[in-house]
Amino acid sequence: MKKPKNSFLKNLRYLCLVGVIALGLMTIVGSGGGGGGGDAATTTPPPTDDGGDTTPITDGGDTTAETHTTFNISNAVSLLAMEQTVTAASVRKTSSDGRPLFTYEIWNEGLEKPLTKEEIAERAKQRSAKQDGEEEAGTNLLACDEEGNCWLAIDSYYPIKVMYSVTDPAGEYVYLALDTGWWGDWDGNDYTQFIAQENCAFFRVKIADNTIECVKEGTFVQNMDDMYMQTVCGDQKPIQFDDDSNVYFTGTTFEREEWEDCWWDEGAQTNICTTHYMINQTTWNPLLYRLDNETGEIDDLTPDNTSVQFFVVLPTGEIAYQSWNIDTWSAGGLYMWQDGQTIPLSGETWGVNFFTGDTSNAVMWGSWDEYGVRFARPRTQGGAERATLNTKLFGGAFSDQYSSTPRRIIVGDDGRLYGVFESWLSEYDSTQEMWIYDTVLSVFQILPYDGIPKVELSLGDDPNAWWNWMQDTPFKVSKGFLYYTEQETVEFYGERDVIKMVKLEDRASNTLLDSNDPIQRYEIYSWSLSGDTLYFSGLDLTTTTVVTGEIDTLKVRQGQPESDYLTVTETASAIGATSAVQDIEVLRPRQPETDTGSAPTVEKFYVTTENIYSASIDFTKYMNKSSVEDNLSFSDGTNDVDSMKIWIYKSLHLIPDLGGLGDNSTSPLVADTQYTITLGSGTQDAYGWDLAAGTQGKSVTWKTRPDSGWYYATTDAADTAISETGVAKYAGPVEEYTKETFQLWANADHDTEVDATGNVRIEFSAVNYGWDGVDVVLWNNTNYDAGMHAGDTWMGFDAIVRMGNWTSIDYKTGEYDDWSSDWADGNTPNLFNGNWARYRVDFYGTNLVVSYSEDGIDFDPVMSVYDFKNRVGNTDNLTFLIRASNPVVVDNLQVTTLTQEGEVATAAGDILDLDFTGSIDSQFGTTDVSANYGLDGWW
Repeated sequence: MKKPKNSFLKNLRYLCLVGVIALGLMTIVGSGGGGGGGDAATTTPPPTDDGGDTTPITDGGDTTAETHTTFNISNAVSLLAMEQTVTAASVRKTSSDGRPLFTYEIWNEGLEKPLTKEEIAERAKQRSAKQDGEEEAGTNLLACDEEGNCWLAIDSYYPIKVMYSVTDPAGEYVYLALDTGWWGDWDGNDYTQFIAQENCAFFRVKIADNTIECVKEGTFVQNMDDMYMQTVCGDQKPIQFDDDSNVYFTGTTFEREEWEDCWWDEGAQTNICTTHYMINQTTWNPLLYRLDNETGEIDDLTPDNTSVQFFVVLPTGEIAYQSWNIDTWSAGGLYMWQDGQTIPLSGETWGVNFFTGDTSNAVMWGSWDEYGVRFARPRTQGGAERATLNTKLFGGAFSDQYSSTPRRIIVGDDGRLYGVFESWLSEYDSTQEMWIYDTVLSVFQILPYDGIPKVELSLGDDPNAWWNWMQDTPFKVSKGFLYYTEQETVEFYGERDVIKMVKLEDRASNTLLDSNDPIQRYEIYSWSLSGDTLYFSGLDLTTTTVVTGEIDTLKVRQGQPESDYLTVTETASAIGATSAVQDIEVLRPRQPETDTGSAPTVEKFYVTTENIYSASIDFTKYMNKSSVEDNLSFSDGTNDVDSMKIWIYKSLHLIPDLGGLGDNSTSPLVADTQYTITLGSGTQDAYGWDLAAGTQGKSVTWKTRPDSGWYYATTDAADTAISETGVAKYAGPVEEYTKETFQLWANADHDTEVDATGNVRIEFSAVNYGWDGVDVVLWNNTNYDAGMHAGDTWMGFDAIVRMGNWTSIDYKTGEYDDWSSDWADGNTPNLFNGNWARYRVDFYGTNLVVSYSEDGIDFDPVMSVYDFKNRVGNTDNLTFLIRASNPVVVDNLQVTTLTQEGEVATAAGDILDLDFTGSIDSQFGTTDVSANYGLDGWW
C-alpha cells in the first residue's frame, strides 16, 4: 500500500503542455517546436529568431517596470511546476549522458509572519536599487524543451509561485493561477507582493512572444483544496473552456491598499517618492465568471451571495456547479446555469461526493443520499433531462446504500465509465486475538455493465485510507488497461514506487519499474498516459536526480523487454533538498481530424438479461451524435422507452427511464419483458457516412430477467467440459443484506431431500455476473427444529461455505453430536472472478476441502479444514442447500458419494446429477425456502 504524504495540499502539483493540447507537468517530449533550452547556470534560454527574447510584463500595453519580471516560455514544449520555489544554482552538473542539467536550490526568504508596511517599503527600495543581471527571486515554474533541457520560466525580483496552469484549446495562451502561499504548508515566502504590485493573481501568457496580461484584476483563482480534489473526478481545474473558447473560472476577490513612501536621496539631493501596495482585504466566497473570447468582457454568472465549490463547463456553454448560500450559510445544491437562468439539479445538500462530465454534453454526480450515479444534460428547448443509474448491482451480497455508491468515477478513453467503490473486509488475527478490519477499494466497469470487479485493493484499517491512497495514486484507464501506483520494499534499500498495469479483459496484472538487476528505485512524483505512452516524473533514488521517463505500454503488452519499452531521462539536479515535481493530467484521445474513409458499424450492443438499468453501444467510428439520437428507437414493442444518452468517445450509453427524464427518479426496465433497440436510416458518423449493418446489425432484441429466482438460459461457456447446452441462471440481486435459499431434491415429487449424510461431494460448474458467488450449506435437519429453533441458524448448519473473491467456511467440529464450531477464511481471487470454472466441496472423514478447476479436469484446492465434525456413525438427517444473491449461472450439478479417504465411491453423480437440458430440472428447487430454515436475511 502506498503511504500517504504529510500534506495533501503540499502535493497539489500542476503543469500544462505548451502546445496544441494541455498536458500537465512533466518534462514530456511532445509536439511543438523550439530551439535549445538554457544551460545549467542560466535562468533564461538563449535568444532565437522566433521571439526568444523576453518581453517585460505589460498590462494594457504599459510596461510595469517596477516588477522587473519577464516570462521565458516561447521555446518550451512543457512547463514543469515544482513543489517548492527554486532558483538556479551556480554549480554546474551534467547528466550521465553528458548533457548539462538544470541545477537548482530551494529559494526561501524565511519569513515567519506577513510583512508590515515598513518592511514592504524597505524591500521595494532594495529591489529598485538592483541592476540587471543581479540575483533575482525564485519561482516554482520551469520551462523545458523537447530535449529535456529546463530553465526558470519566470525572472523577477519578486518570488512568484504558480498554483496551476491551463493551456487554451487553440494552444495560443497559457493561463496561470498564482499562489499566495496561504494554502497548504506555508514555506515562509511572501508571494503576495507581486500580486499586490500588479493587482492581479490571474494572468495569461502568449506563448509566441511571452507577453502577459491580467485576466481579471483583484481576483484570486480558486485553489483546489481537499474537498475539491475528493469531489471532482475528471481532472477539471477551475479554469475551463467551451467549444467557442470562452474562458470560465471561479475566483475570490481582494482589495489592495496603496500608499506613498518618500525618502531623501543624498546622491540626487532630492526627495524620491514611491508607491507601494499590499493586499488588505479578501473575500472567501468563490464566484463563477466567464471571459468572452471575442469581446474580452467578463461576466459574473453566479449571485454574490453564493460560494461556488466546483463546476464543469459543457461544450455548448452550460455550466453545472455546486454552491452554498453565504447569507445564511445553509446548504445549497448542484445547479445548471443555462443562458442566464438557473436550474436546480439536486435537492438541498452540503455537497455531492463525486462529480464530472462525459465527453459530450452531460454531467454526472452522486452522493450518499441515494444509490447510484445521477446524470443531467441540457435540452435545446430549455431545461435539463435527468436520470439516475442504480449501482446496486455493484454492491455485492452485502450491498447497502453506502457500499453501493461509488467514491469516484473514471471516464476511460476506451469509452467506458468506471466506479471506485469502498467496502470493508474483516479477518480474525489469531496472533493478536482480534478482528482486523481493512478498507477495500474495488474498481467496477459501470457502463457497459460488468458486475465483476476489475481490481480489488486492501488498504488497511485507516478510516481515511481510501483518500490517502487516492490522492497520491489515482487510477488511470487507457486502451483496455487500468494503471495505478503502489509501494514495495526492496531488501536493504527500503521502499520504492512501482506501476501496476491490469488488463481489464482478464484482470491479469503486470508490474513496471520493479527491476532488481540492476536495482530500480524511483519515488514517483507524477505520471500520465498519452496514447500508448506512460509518462512519469520522479526522483531516481540511485542517483538522487529528478528524472522523467517514458514507458511504451504497447511494447509491454507485446512482452518486449524493459530495455525496449523504458526510457529514462535525467532532467534536473538539486543542491541540498530536492523539490518534488507537480502532477500530470491524462491526455484524452481526440476525435480524428480527418475521415478514415469507411462507413461506421456497430461494434457491439451491450444488453444482458440481468441488467435492467442500462444498455450500451460501441461504434467503430466517432459518430454524429444528433443523427444517432434522432434515429434511435428503444421500445418494448408497444411503448417507446425514454433514455438518458451518455457519450464517452465512440460509445453511447443509455439509461432507460420508463417514468421519463423530467426528474431525478428513474424507473428501470420491467422484468421478464422483451425490448428492442434500433438505429434507423439517417444514422451517420461525424463525417457524413451512413451507418452500415456490419456483424452486429443495426438492432438488438433481448428479454430481461424474471423478478427473482432461477430461470433457464443457454450457456456462454467456451469449454464444453465446463458447461454445455442449457444452464440455470439466477436473477439477482435481492434486497439488501439478503440471500435466497434453494433446496435440492432427490426426486421430481419434492418429497425426498438429497441425502448428504456421510462422505459426500457437491460439484458444479458456475460463472458469476455480479460481485458474489454461490454458497453451499450442509444442513442438519436433526439438530434444527423449525418450531423450537426458528431463527437460530447456528443450530441448523454443519457447514456454510461462502465462495467468492473472499471465501469463508463456518463449520462444526468435534463429535457428530457436539455443537462446537470454528471458521476459516481468506482471499481466493481465482474463485468466482467472472470466468467459468468448476467447483468442488468435499466432506470426508474430518476434512472439508474447497477446490476449483478451469478446465473441468484438473482441480486445485484453495481452502481446507481438517477438524470438521466427525460423522462416523452419524444418524443425522443432512442435506444440501444452495444460496445466492447476485446474478450467477450454474450447470452440471452433481452430488456424489465419497470414501473415507475422499475418493469417488462408485460413480460421479450417483446421488444427484442435473444438467439443465431444455429447462430447469425439477429436482433443482426454484422456490426461496429461507424462511423454512431460519435463514431470512442471514449472510
